[in-house]
Amino acid sequence: MNRKSWKQVLSTIDNAARDGSDKLDLSGLEITTIDYGGEFRGEAFPLDLLVDELVRVKSLRELRLSKVKIKKLSSEIGRLISLTALDLSNNQLTALPVEIRQLKNLNSLNLSINRLTNLPVEIQNLKNLTKLNLYENNLSRFPLVIAKLTGLASLSI
Repeated sequence: MNRKSWKQVLSTIDNAARDGSDKLDLSGLEITTIDYGGEFRGEAFPLDLLVDELVRVKSLRELRLSKVKIKKLSSEIGRLISLTALDLSNNQLTALPVEIRQLKNLNSLNLSINRLTNLPVEIQNLKNLTKLNLYENNLSRFPLVIAKLTGLASLSI
């Protein structure tokens, strides 16, 4: 695990915004402190705070948040409308927010090794999605909404 302070994460995001980066890999972070000096033990990644910073990276296309111990994906994820690839693998997600539908440019979504039990019907709005990875989740049956993803070329369950 990468042990970083929240300040270091913000610095990484600032650099990406300044440099016009289109990729940002924050996988495996174990945030130990946040700006106000409070302890963050990595039990639930502060994604709401992070999204507020990420929207400043206007050219952000690829975001990797693998192995970050995310339990709940914030509805704020819908603000990252420029994303074409989102990796949320190896977390503890049990559901996706309906705001996922706002990521219309997304062509790759990796949700493998989580605890998802179903997919929101709104995922059908991801018309550009060509790759979906749902491997090792708690899906009790095949999500029928996947049939609406007509551009899907790769599906892992």
